[in-house]
Amino acid sequence: MIPTLPLAPRNRLAEVILAALHDAGARRELAALAAGGPEAAGWLGDAERAHAPLLAARAASASAALASRPLGRAARTLAARLDDAAALWDARCFFEVHELLEPAWRVAEGEARETLQGLVQAAVGYQHLANGNLHGARALLAEAGARLHGRRLGGAELEPFARALARSSEDLDHDFLWRCMKALPERGRIGIFNRSYYEEVLVVRVHEELLVRQKLPAAPEGRDLWRQRYESIRAFEHHLARNGYLILKFFLHVSKKEQRKRFLARLDEPEKHWKFSAGDVRERDFWDDYLDAYEQCLAATST
Repeated sequence: MIPTLPLAPRNRLAEVILAALHDAGARRELAALAAGGPEAAGWLGDAERAHAPLLAARAASASAALASRPLGRAARTLAARLDDAAALWDARCFFEVHELLEPAWRVAEGEARETLQGLVQAAVGYQHLANGNLHGARALLAEAGARLHGRRLGGAELEPFARALARSSEDLDHDFLWRCMKALPERGRIGIFNRSYYEEVLVVRVHEELLVRQKLPAAPEGRDLWRQRYESIRAFEHHLARNGYLILKFFLHVSKKEQRKRFLARLDEPEKHWKFSAGDVRERDFWDDYLDAYEQCLAATST
């Protein structure tokens, strides 16, 4: 299971994040929490100190997502509330999306109420997914997708979001190659996979806690799992080649120094703020782990 904050600091952080949508003081508090300063110490009891990095990470993600949003009065209209919810969603603050939209759902009527319920269910579904509750996530995402199918709310077309929810729910029921298999181009056409099944032996290898979502059999574990995935990738690509596909694989890589330079540029230039993710910064701590994963992957799959 992916670790989550204890109930009390989780709820307190949610209050600060929601306030930070429009309040400068709350944004400063978020920034201080993200920096892991003394302010964070007062949030956690003695038995909760181990959660300090997670508290800082969640605060950093929210702080980065909200930094460029205009300050002012809290959202009064449904459209403004949905805009706030979208910003929180981008920061993966799914619990806060639920807390923001549920009051609107309680007073809504008719189609708006049904649509808001779908959005709330989607937020809760992704929160379950983050917590490793696959059964609950799958049920909620499927129901949310059905509720949002063909709907509009606040002038926004929700059908693409509904389809994305359906894909998320469907992906949980298949193996790691399936998502790319079904997206293969027809013969004579070109398909580009920006993020392919190789992530399943890179990101997932560095963060093995992600495996809990994949409903794997009890075995194998450790190196045997990655060896079998390499074998599956090679077999899949051999199958494609035998059936007329030309496969070109590109590994685009920059140095750690160059990556830092690009991250800072995203902060320095307002028009690039949307590209910045606190999660990307945290991943730099795993640089050596990624290099090892890349080395193992390239050696095993360079066919």
